[in-house]
Amino acid sequence: MNVFASRDDAEACDLLTDELVESVYRSRTNCVDKAKNFVSGTVNVDDVTISERGFSARVKATSLDGKELYVLRMKKILADGDCSKCTTQPAVPRETAEDGAGQPPAPPGDWLIAEIDQIR
Repeated sequence: MNVFASRDDAEACDLLTDELVESVYRSRTNCVDKAKNFVSGTVNVDDVTISERGFSARVKATSLDGKELYVLRMKKILADGDCSKCTTQPAVPRETAEDGAGQPPAPPGDWLIAEIDQIR
């Protein structure tokens, strides 16, 4: 979240899923063009909830002045770009989980923003 908030250039577009870029900007090229007007900032991350399987997360953050609330849905993209396992990975009983907390850790990958809600 803070990485995205600190971007004031086209690199911000790389932190968004293709679906979000399409729905907001219609194309990655448009996102890059609009990025010229992006203003960087800082937010307070108030809460992060990672799904049991580790492939999605919900982040709640507020502006430093406390006047704006942001709720983001994050999606983990695996290193090979494949997310087919994100929804089909079988549940693992708590007693056999690798991390001892219910599910094995998700494979390494990048977190991208899949949805942003801004509440004023």
